[in-house]
Amino acid sequence: MNTGDLKSKVDRVWDAFWSGGISNPLEVMEQITYLLFIRWLDEIQILKDNQAQRTGKPDPAPLFSEGQQDLRWHNFKAKQPEVMYTLVSEGVFPYLRRMGGDESTFSHHVKDARFTIPTANLLAKVVDLLDDITIEKSEPRSDIYEYLLAKVATAGQNGQFRTPRHIIDLMVEMTEPRPSDEVCDPACGTAGFLAQTAAYVKREHGDVLLETKQRKHFNENMFHGFDFDSTMLRIGSMNMLLHGVKKPDIRRQDSLAENLAGEANKYSLILSNPPFAGSLDYEFTAADLVQVAKTKKTELLFLALFLRLLKIGGRAAVIVPDGVLFGSTKAHKELRRMLVEDHKLDAVVKLPSGVFKPYAGVSTAILFFTRTDTGGTDHVWFYQVLADGLSLDDKRTPLLPEGRLGARPSGGPLSDDEHAHNNLPDVLNRWFNRNNTERNRTRAEQSFCVPKADIAAQGYDLTLNRYAERPRYLMTGRRVTLANLVDAGLLAESTRLTFECAGVSHTATVTAAGQLQLADGQRLRSPSQAAAAAASEGSFDGWQTWLLKDGTALDRLRQRFLETPTTGITSPSIADVTLAAQRHEELKHAREQAANGTPVTLTVTELLEWWGVQRRSSITSDKIVAELANHSLVTSPNFDSVPAFTTVQLISAVQHTEATEKSHHTLSVDESPTADTDEDAPVSGPTVGMLPSALGGVTSVSPHATFDEAITQMMLNDYSQLPVLSGRTLHGAVTWKSIARARHANQKAPFSRAIIPARDVLYNQDLIDILPALTESEFVLVRDQTNAIAGIVTASDVASVYGAMATPFLLIGEFDRRLRRILSSSIELREIQALCDPEGDRSIKAFDDLSIGDYQRTLENKDAWEKLGWPLERKVFIARLDQIRGIRNDLMHFNPDPLPDDAVQKIRHMIAVLREYDQEES
Repeated sequence: MNTGDLKSKVDRVWDAFWSGGISNPLEVMEQITYLLFIRWLDEIQILKDNQAQRTGKPDPAPLFSEGQQDLRWHNFKAKQPEVMYTLVSEGVFPYLRRMGGDESTFSHHVKDARFTIPTANLLAKVVDLLDDITIEKSEPRSDIYEYLLAKVATAGQNGQFRTPRHIIDLMVEMTEPRPSDEVCDPACGTAGFLAQTAAYVKREHGDVLLETKQRKHFNENMFHGFDFDSTMLRIGSMNMLLHGVKKPDIRRQDSLAENLAGEANKYSLILSNPPFAGSLDYEFTAADLVQVAKTKKTELLFLALFLRLLKIGGRAAVIVPDGVLFGSTKAHKELRRMLVEDHKLDAVVKLPSGVFKPYAGVSTAILFFTRTDTGGTDHVWFYQVLADGLSLDDKRTPLLPEGRLGARPSGGPLSDDEHAHNNLPDVLNRWFNRNNTERNRTRAEQSFCVPKADIAAQGYDLTLNRYAERPRYLMTGRRVTLANLVDAGLLAESTRLTFECAGVSHTATVTAAGQLQLADGQRLRSPSQAAAAAASEGSFDGWQTWLLKDGTALDRLRQRFLETPTTGITSPSIADVTLAAQRHEELKHAREQAANGTPVTLTVTELLEWWGVQRRSSITSDKIVAELANHSLVTSPNFDSVPAFTTVQLISAVQHTEATEKSHHTLSVDESPTADTDEDAPVSGPTVGMLPSALGGVTSVSPHATFDEAITQMMLNDYSQLPVLSGRTLHGAVTWKSIARARHANQKAPFSRAIIPARDVLYNQDLIDILPALTESEFVLVRDQTNAIAGIVTASDVASVYGAMATPFLLIGEFDRRLRRILSSSIELREIQALCDPEGDRSIKAFDDLSIGDYQRTLENKDAWEKLGWPLERKVFIARLDQIRGIRNDLMHFNPDPLPDDAVQKIRHMIAVLREYDQEES
């Protein structure tokens, strides 16, 4: 790489053009290219002259004739500015335009070279500055030119912009070009991919290039680039020349509009970042491409072109916008299907949105595939690049020392802290292990493999977040929300966030309540929902895609929040830490068992013991579900919907999701549908499985049983009903009433006459939905998660459940009514609105709209509390109020476990306190 001194000299050349009136970066680059070429020709001629002097033999093919000596760099640079200006404009440039017979490809692209430097003084200054750059062997011209290309800091015409050097290097390193390859970039621009491929081959296979045949292939047949922009062709050809490739095939050609039948099946490697911000009408698109994909989108047409240009066994690494991964048009789906089914899709490497800044903030990925025409996709490797070594804002500031950047940093492997700033070496390392150790990584990690069958089942969607299992981020049992970040001071109100998708930039503003307000006024608590609403298509991990001005993702703030010790309510004890470590090992073992198809079986009580709790609550249940998700596990049946003695299985969350997912659009696993874990969530009714008898086991008889057998079973077990089963097949049931009727009609009637129809229901059905069936037949049989009859529910079972809930329900109602009345007589509604709903999202228009959580938020305010005039300790009262809120939650969510023994008493005591201080009663 260039030293700081060398870079500063190049910067001065660049600044001279801008101060001299040439502000178009491509024009600056073009004029510098011409001057560097002229200097390079003079240096070649000096070497030829020295050789002629040493050998005594004249140069047989001099680049400059006797009458053209004034046109040589070392001669005209010493002239006065006005003389030099005349020589260059009227002599050097006409000379360049006539030198088409030179062996370099560059010479073929200078036939229309234009000299646009406006003044003699600017030319003289630039020549002096370029002449002052001493090129040592350790600093090849190609490095200087690369740095000049990096100075092109704004997009050129037709949306062209330079792919960052380190991203090009990564793609080249991953594809491992061979000396025998024929490499093509159908949208070559400045030929960055081809130039870096040449550098790689010279570095890795330099000994092979010593052979005459191989050297000829390298210089004349290995590299092919097409572009329709003449300026780009000149810059690209010069780039290749400075990288030591004498005659690359760099041609002016519109790759999408012209029929490339002569190029089909020709190339063994394609590396490209084609333009993808436009569309073409069918009449201007090559007919052979439309046959592959009938679309006007340039990004899809280029994919079709790549497949057409590759020979069988040829491989490709190409950059595509995110829309290619999830687009829902017929052409999108068909091209993805072709890559997976007809060829071999090797990998999808997701890049962060800021990689192409300051040119654009578009979100992109790299596709790696091999043309086979016979399929071959087994697993697809996914990697999410979170950091590429530079800041993701417009400045793109290096985050590490120069030697620690790129895919192959110097000085050994990166540390964990360095990896956090530069993922590229890890991408390269894991890529080479994609068929080995990478197969064992979970989908919760930064890279993982997905079987072809899973991708086919998702309609060939290639979005990484479609398959990733993101951990739930917890704070004392709750998911971290945007509101948490706002409260912690990590995210300020009115902060502007950006989200790029398919070349379109979307914005959102953070509200004081921790929501994202989109441009159309929508307010959403979930970053993922906000991203999906903004893009109107696809599913996203909003924590990764929404970026602050400096390129920081929301996820980085979330991680910072979790790493702050004060985010927890209390510090964990040694016992808590020990229990958590044991649980981690148990869950890790369970995950391995589930992955091998042998899920761990245990009771709900045993599951709760892993977390050191006796019974379920809304908080502990959320925490258990979240930690299970961290280990890619769920329970079947849902442990929160069945009694504590019920047996459940720990199964793979991926398999569970695939079995139950109905919708194409899914939220990231760390998002709930409402993203709101407030205590005032909607009431959810009890399910059948919550009743003790629903899954408590059942005794049955076969259809061929006798009356005596059935009667004996019913008497011994005190049953009023008895299922009649053959294996899992339900034939009905017998009851005391059906037996009596059959015997009354005919004392010798067969047992089958006593069998009556029986209704069977699933354990997870809402209890309220089966009430009509209970009214009609007084009982239903219950099937468990394996579809086996596992219990029986009667009308009396339901009555006892609702009856047991009645008392605490009534008490909570009285408590709620009394506290609301006290607050309404002491505090203005507008004050409560300001404390509980500052954004006006919930439309609190009356005291009847308040919840227990609102009471708690109100009384936590010292000024509001003092208006009550109570001689009570505020913190102690609020702590008990929080316990009442937890009891209310368990009641409203029909927790299958009984309330704690003291729950009813706590409610009664609180009501007694309210009566004491209720002004209306006194």
